[in-house]
Amino acid sequence: MKRKIAKGLMAASVLICCLFLVKEVFAGRFFPLYETEAESASIPPRAVNSLSVSSEQTDVKIIAEARNDIAANMTGPAGKMFVQSRGKTLNLKAKEKGFQFLNLFQRPLLIVRIPYDYHRDITVHTSNGSIAVDG
Repeated sequence: MKRKIAKGLMAASVLICCLFLVKEVFAGRFFPLYETEAESASIPPRAVNSLSVSSEQTDVKIIAEARNDIAANMTGPAGKMFVQSRGKTLNLKAKEKGFQFLNLFQRPLLIVRIPYDYHRDITVHTSNGSIAVDG
């Protein structure tokens, strides 16, 4: 009886581990509202009606320049960015990777580059971070 319970618990733990490993591969296909982690993202401006940026403990810098796309990237080793597309809305979320003892004085920075002729909605929310707009 004890062997059957032990085998059942081992099989359940292996199944749970496999589900966690495969989750990242299939999440974008089966769950379109799922956000994916990325180091950088780029999209043509005609595909986006609104841009939503949110950050937690990271700084955000929006730069308008002569370009053909909307691009975003994280700088610094302590930050991570999540990208989610819902219809014609592009959601960018920046977070700090957790407590970084050695990077206490260097905050991660999310840089969003937009074209000069982008005249649609841009929403920026931050908690404990600064927002800078240039251009």
